[in-house]
Parts: sequence; C-alpha cells; structure tokens
Amino acid sequence: ERLAVLPGLYSLADLRGVLERFDTVVLLKPGRDLAALQAAIAECDVSMVWVRRVGRPEQAIIRDRAALPATRPDYFSLLIVRRRRAGPGGNDRL
Repeated sequence: ERLAVLPGLYSLADLRGVLERFDTVVLLKPGRDLAALQAAIAECDVSMVWVRRVGRPEQAIIRDRAALPATRPDYFSLLIVRRRRAGPGGNDRL
C-alpha cells in the first residue's frame, strides 16, 4: 500500500489527486478550512477516521463523516483517509 503523510495546511485543491495516487492519506493537524476539507473528502469514494487530541487521555476516534467538527479542531488532531478497494478481499474499513 502507498501511504502519504501530509501537513494539515496541504492544498485541498490537490487532495483529490493525492487520494487517487495513494491508498491511505494522513493529514496532520487539519483545521484551517474544515468545511472545504469535508467537501473534498465527500467528493471521493473514501473511508475516514478523525482522531482528536491524539495521545491524550481525552482522545476520541470519530468514524462518521457527519460528525467531523464544524469549527477549528483541537490542537493535535489528525485525519486518516483511505481509498475504498473494489473486488473480493477489498478492505475499506479503517
């Protein structure tokens, strides 16, 4: 599998291309424009996991795209996005 780890300030205009080239994309500290990030993810056939307050006792893992925060997220959050695999044995679950 191909993995890309990108800063949260990565260009959302380029995100679709990255998702087409890599199986899994991790965005570290996303949060500048969450509405645009949600729209970019919704355009792609992907599964996602949002982890807020990574490594802290109050860490939370969110798998529901509709539950992504509407405002600036906690300081250390990350988003893991995985392209869905087609066919037998394809695993799209994170």
